[in-house]
Amino acid sequence: MAVSFTKILGAVLGAPPKLSEIVNTFNNTLFNKDLILGDDAELTGAGGHFHDHSCTVSEAESTTTSGSFQQKVSHSFTPQAAGDYHISWYFEATHSIAVGEVEVQVDVDSGTIVGFTHTEPTDADDYESHGGFTRLTFSVAAHTVDIDFLRASGSGTAKIRRARVCSWRVA
Repeated sequence: MAVSFTKILGAVLGAPPKLSEIVNTFNNTLFNKDLILGDDAELTGAGGHFHDHSCTVSEAESTTTSGSFQQKVSHSFTPQAAGDYHISWYFEATHSIAVGEVEVQVDVDSGTIVGFTHTEPTDADDYESHGGFTRLTFSVAAHTVDIDFLRASGSGTAKIRRARVCSWRVA
């Protein structure tokens, strides 16, 4: 299955695009839980193809009252070749009370934090969208990218849903 990055951005290029439109279009297309990427699938870009990719998705809501990081999703992969990989992530987080705080981190190989969010929803159970990406060099060995979350302060419950991590070789 091929996804054209030109088509992803084509819907928002008519007028000056808002960042939220680009992000929503990108997330809805690339991270669609119905888009199943097999070992031989390709994501087609203007400059060629992205290979050696995989995604891990957890749509269900997970909760914690712990002040220690809890794992929401773990994306495990072994690159077919050493090189540079694009790692992207997305999740929605909230707290059961408006004064509660939630922290979420993206951890590579249990030690390199490549993403961190501290969120304080203005309304209880008002989910906020977060995402990001980075480019890392990986060896041909097993690697993991985890999305972990905790209740940072206050009483109540930290919540996370629609978490996804994708990786693909770019060089």
